[in-house]
Amino acid sequence: MHRSLSCLLLVGLAVASAPAVDDLRLTYHKGSEDFTFAPPSIGDEVEKNWDDSTRYEIGLWNVVIGRSSWGIAGIKHEADFSDERFTLEYESMGGRLYFAQAYAFSQSLQLEFQSFLGWSRTEVDVRGGGESHEDNSWMYEYGVIAEVVFCSNPRSGLLVGAGGGYLFSESDFEIDGDREIGQEGWGFCGTVGWRF
Repeated sequence: MHRSLSCLLLVGLAVASAPAVDDLRLTYHKGSEDFTFAPPSIGDEVEKNWDDSTRYEIGLWNVVIGRSSWGIAGIKHEADFSDERFTLEYESMGGRLYFAQAYAFSQSLQLEFQSFLGWSRTEVDVRGGGESHEDNSWMYEYGVIAEVVFCSNPRSGLLVGAGGGYLFSESDFEIDGDREIGQEGWGFCGTVGWRF
């Protein structure tokens, strides 16, 4: 994980001086999503809430107050669930493309409404009923986030942000037949970064 995030950070630093890029942002997401899945040991589809769902993101942003803005980010998601019937471990790494509108409360404080589309490579490990299954596939996701961002200096400087949103995702796996994992729910995020 650390190697992948380090590579993303180096890429971000390499292109951050491009004229269209205003911000380099590191964002931590804590999710409270429900997921649907039909474990082989049960057969029927169940709907549960992840015991833990965490995302780490590094992104480059172009921000224009009062107009359309955009961001592109690399993201890693780790989630797990366990009860007396089955255990599910879920991990993905991919990217998100953000489209946003930013509104200024003041020169240093802004509100951003962000919508995103994402695509990630996903791995799952499911255990239960004395069986163990693993597979990898592709996952797509989409959602919306509202985030308040404060920048110490509107022209260049440290920025921090906090917000929340709602997402949907879906992926298909070959685990004792075709099985789908769908996710839906709320999440919260915190951001730290630098405005160039």
